[in-house]
Amino acid sequence: MMKLLSILILFLFSVFGANAQKTDTLKKPTSDTSIYASPEHLPEFPGGIDQFMSYVGKNIRYPADARAASKQGKVILQFIVEKDGSISKVKVLRSVFPSIDAEAVRVVTSSPKWAPGTQDGYPVRVRYTIPVTFNISNKVYFLKD
Repeated sequence: MMKLLSILILFLFSVFGANAQKTDTLKKPTSDTSIYASPEHLPEFPGGIDQFMSYVGKNIRYPADARAASKQGKVILQFIVEKDGSISKVKVLRSVFPSIDAEAVRVVTSSPKWAPGTQDGYPVRVRYTIPVTFNISNKVYFLKD
């Protein structure tokens, strides 16, 4: 009777133990190279998206050739936030002018690391898309005496 009970306990333990291991395996992303468009938790720039836009605004240098040609507009960029928070594979989805596009790519590529996106508690690669707007200010400011 004890032997039968021991065998039954071992059998139940092995079945439920195997299921628990399978559940843990299913939670892990299926591939290290998978790219998510909308994971459970999106990647985040330190301080949030407003801080990212502030970072971009402070670091953009309007290209002289684009300013001279009065080129302005919205560049749409797409990039990957990697598992370690770094930025990779920056590409232009909508172009404005070659030097403007290159400047937007330069600034985003040099971004500090983000907090990575997560899926089921694991960091994952996430595709992110942002607009970067270039405006030439036509205002003239006069100093008063």
